[in-house]
Amino acid sequence: MEQLAQPDGACLIDIAGVTAAGVRLAIEVDGPVHFVWPDRRLDGSSQHRNRTLAARGYAVVSVPYLRWDGLGLYQQQQCLLQLINRALQLQQQQRQQQ
Repeated sequence: MEQLAQPDGACLIDIAGVTAAGVRLAIEVDGPVHFVWPDRRLDGSSQHRNRTLAARGYAVVSVPYLRWDGLGLYQQQQCLLQLINRALQLQQQQRQQQ
């Protein structure tokens, strides 16, 4: 896993990697500036980033600080695995619909 800039400069992925099955992962760590207050939803530019990465073939994992902060190490590991699995399932469903 590593930080990865897209060749056209459109996106900078916080953590990029490839699964054993060859699926490209983009893990985005979304801090407070990525959210609209007071309803705590992901802001437009972050939503656009996620859609752009998905369109480029990435399974996008958004790790919201709201969910992450306050978790212990084991809970963080479980949270990340859950978010990755959800992103992989969503990508597979989207590919089946095409």
